[in-house]
Amino acid sequence: MQTMWQPKEKLRRMLVEVQHSLDFDYKLLLTINGLNKSTVEDTAFALLNLDCVADVKNKIEMQIAMEREREVEIQQLYNEEATRILAKRLEQWDFKSLEEKKQYFLDRFKRYEEELESLSTARSSRPSSSNGRNNSALS
Repeated sequence: MQTMWQPKEKLRRMLVEVQHSLDFDYKLLLTINGLNKSTVEDTAFALLNLDCVADVKNKIEMQIAMEREREVEIQQLYNEEATRILAKRLEQWDFKSLEEKKQYFLDRFKRYEEELESLSTARSSRPSSSNGRNNSALS
């Protein structure tokens, strides 16, 4: 009788193995199906995110272009201001130079006047001895 049960036992074991294998395959298919759904969802989200990224990129590029334009305008204003300040300073330096030259010549003129005055006072304070001068020149 044992021999009679052996094929049934073998069949039962085979059925259990097949059942486990089918359960494993079923779980595997469910996992793959879930991955496919999440992959599809991820792809959809990725495409949406890609659109958002493209929009943000365009906005950033526009902002950069505007900033470059502002930078060019600011540089032009800076150059104009620097040119104006330089012209003003050159004018001041020329004026200072003219003032310094004027002052130099006035001081020099005053020194010459003082020298002439001192020479004329020295001549007027000395007794006039034109004979003495001529005599010394002749000797």
